[in-house]
Amino acid sequence: MSAIFNRVRIVLAVFLSTTPIGCSWSTNGGSDASTDDGTNDCVFLGEPVHRGLNESNEKGALRLSYGSIPFLGFDFGGDLIVYSDINAQLYCVDTKSGLEWKLCTSAPKDGGGNGSRIYPAVSSGIIIARGYNRISEPVALFLYNLHKGKQYKPNLPFFEPNYPRVDGNRVVYLDRRYWTDLGGQNTEIFLYDIETGVETRLTTQPMIQAFPAISGDRVVWEDYRKGHFCEEIVLYDLATKEYRNITDDLVRQFSPNIDGDLIVWTDLRNGESRTNGSYTNADVYLYRISTGELTQITTDPGDQEYPFINGKYIGWTDLRHGRRTSSGMYEVSNVFVYNLETREEKQVTFSTTLSECCPVIRGDKLVYQSYDINTGKGALWLVDLKKYWP
Repeated sequence: MSAIFNRVRIVLAVFLSTTPIGCSWSTNGGSDASTDDGTNDCVFLGEPVHRGLNESNEKGALRLSYGSIPFLGFDFGGDLIVYSDINAQLYCVDTKSGLEWKLCTSAPKDGGGNGSRIYPAVSSGIIIARGYNRISEPVALFLYNLHKGKQYKPNLPFFEPNYPRVDGNRVVYLDRRYWTDLGGQNTEIFLYDIETGVETRLTTQPMIQAFPAISGDRVVWEDYRKGHFCEEIVLYDLATKEYRNITDDLVRQFSPNIDGDLIVWTDLRNGESRTNGSYTNADVYLYRISTGELTQITTDPGDQEYPFINGKYIGWTDLRHGRRTSSGMYEVSNVFVYNLETREEKQVTFSTTLSECCPVIRGDKLVYQSYDINTGKGALWLVDLKKYWP
């Protein structure tokens, strides 16, 4: 397996549901015949697994997840939180009603929850996740339409699709269907239009392209055409069909995220990258597409990485007060936020014993994951950024 899939990282799918959607929608509202082994009408599985969001920590963050431990990706969209747990089961939390539900991951005749769903994303009432209904089946992408109470699998020639991201009716993801082009080292970026059902291959380079993000007509990803540990950030404009190298050197730049005209990523130009995949002094950089302006956001000698941008806020995982395990996992980490309007950086999580990481921002709300690497216990928490920028 290539180094990209061995890299220790927590991957998030993070997009906004522009229409308020709640997990209290009816479970089996559709009447069309199933085309996916009976999962079409299976969205929410049974009764809520938890009611009420009334627990806060000492800093005022609100606990969001109760039914299980978030592990394999989460998403924050509008009032809806979606996450996959350590058993690859999908849950959602409605922050307005305080209800937490489990979603169907297989056909009702198979129990409704015996399949697998990981790395979920949500936008405009659509949830998408990677998985399968039975372990004997190939991996595919599954879509949940909360407006229609439907779940379906696109009829596409998937071969290990992974890390889907969604914005409106567009889904981007990587797939290894051309992996034989480079002895198993090749992954490509694809776009799926939910409305038309058309899939488009966006990359054809004979190397790895991975971890895409999408905002409107713009798609970004990290590109390995110069080799391992030389990742660069590439932008593709769906309207003009033009590619642009946002970074173009022999320094590692990875984990891009995009919101409109702005791209952020993790950058090692001021640090050290080692051949075993570890590194030091990672920073967050910002690029404005319309002007080509590049800005270094963080300067602390600790690692600041895996940024997320939305509106005026950039959030990231920060290790200036933390540490990793020998395998590179977060043992202690915190979340910091930069306000683009005030040009201020502030710490917004404060544990000295837990890993607090992987922020997702929508408006003035930030969701992060907190867990104890020794016990495996964790939860999702919500921070109101107006507390820090009234």
